[in-house]
Amino acid sequence: MKNRTILILAVCALVALAPVLADHHEETPTLLSMSHDVTVQPGHETAFEDALKKHWALHKKAGDPQLWTTWVQVTGKHTGTYSIRSTFTGWAALDTETDVEGDMEDVLSNMMPHAKSNTTKITKWDLEISNWPESIGTPNMVELTVFHLKPGTEQGFYHSLGKISEFLKEKEIDWQWAWGHGVSGHNGATVVLAIPHENWASFADDGINMWKMLEEAKGRMEADSLRDALTSAIKWQENYAVMHRPDLSYVPAE
Repeated sequence: MKNRTILILAVCALVALAPVLADHHEETPTLLSMSHDVTVQPGHETAFEDALKKHWALHKKAGDPQLWTTWVQVTGKHTGTYSIRSTFTGWAALDTETDVEGDMEDVLSNMMPHAKSNTTKITKWDLEISNWPESIGTPNMVELTVFHLKPGTEQGFYHSLGKISEFLKEKEIDWQWAWGHGVSGHNGATVVLAIPHENWASFADDGINMWKMLEEAKGRMEADSLRDALTSAIKWQENYAVMHRPDLSYVPAE
């Protein structure tokens, strides 16, 4: 499938260029996303959604300029989980997240009683390596893959990723993705890949095999060596899809 091929693509770009991004952090905007993930108690879904809609009415009344999108996980271990997400440019912007008067009080009083568990994660997205055109807007679905890397494998991993990243830059493939890494609330060192989808049909295989292209260009021995260095460094990974719920999202007035 297309998403399976691009998984390694995103990891390659992420870790190989992380040192470069660190050296040029002043030139590259820092894009952060905050995600409040809520698992609702069985049978409380309607009550939770009603409370969330009323919560957004509070934001609307306050004239909150921040966009918040709500997603529901539709595959994977935590199917049914709600993810309430927004993006911020720079860490200082996160200080405005609770500027709405009564925001936290409303969450604790009216939403959390319906929650079984909740967690908040912050992810830093790397704009220079992502391929997520603004024309996409808010997609109907997003496939997310989280990679957890083994400690002590970084040097060989980075070396291989650098070579693959250089090779991929020479290719013009119609793939779209965003990648980043966890900076708070994640389970250890993580690399996150997001792939937009219009519908389930767009998950179909597009017939492009990155490893085959690499083998044809560099030879089987080098391609296998690079692939082994990558796969052996991945401790474990999880993959799931989320669906946008515009009826549970908050869009500020223009």
